[in-house]
Amino acid sequence: MHDFTITLYALEGDGVSVRADIFATKVQKTVAALNRADKASNDGKKTAVLVVESLEYASASISFRERVSGSAAIRSSGAALLIAAISSINTNPENISPIYKSFLPYAQSLVTGLDKKFSHAVISGKSGEKIRVDNFFSSQVEIALRSNQMKESMYFSGIEDGAFDGQIKVLDDRGEMPRGKIILTAGGQEIDCIFKKDMIENIRVSQRVSVEGSAYYSSTSLLPQRVFVRSITKIDNNADLSRWRSAFKFDDSEDSWGGN
Repeated sequence: MHDFTITLYALEGDGVSVRADIFATKVQKTVAALNRADKASNDGKKTAVLVVESLEYASASISFRERVSGSAAIRSSGAALLIAAISSINTNPENISPIYKSFLPYAQSLVTGLDKKFSHAVISGKSGEKIRVDNFFSSQVEIALRSNQMKESMYFSGIEDGAFDGQIKVLDDRGEMPRGKIILTAGGQEIDCIFKKDMIENIRVSQRVSVEGSAYYSSTSLLPQRVFVRSITKIDNNADLSRWRSAFKFDDSEDSWGGN
């Protein structure tokens, strides 16, 4: 029983003959991807040797079977994982799982030369599932790559302790959890703060302060969405930090931070 088959089809002008160089490259990339999938499925261990089960020159088709390597047992099929990854990229490119993302380069290699060196290809697995590698699949790969790049470029998301220096702009002292906004001394941007009632008895609007607390970050900005303040300290408004402002000025664009 074949575990993984890839079949290439020639361009109309080439009749039924697929170019040898493009077929050889696809086979090489497939073998490398299957070996990676074997390790990914089995805790980083290589558990199988790939053997050629079938090779048809006329249709440029090759089938592989996973053979147990030595005494190791294949706990999970790498070929099945690779088929699942390709299928996920083909059907749901914006929400592929982290383990499937590692096979995006292979998916990208499958469409290299499409419509220029070969017409299309078909990937099939042991269970009979088939995936057509054509212009639609190529567009899905591009969507997956863009989506992955966007997610990697997002900022930190979570809770982290931090300290912030700035001027109180707004202060609403009603209720048990007063809210205020601080304009940062470095950069001049605004952050939202939640205080304890007894913290702000001697604090006024326009007062420069230093606050420390739990900062809640989303993946859309370098700055926290809100800080739950644990301590607040008044700072002399005459202190001059002008020479530091350019050094700490925030650039909140993705191009500036580049990702991760």
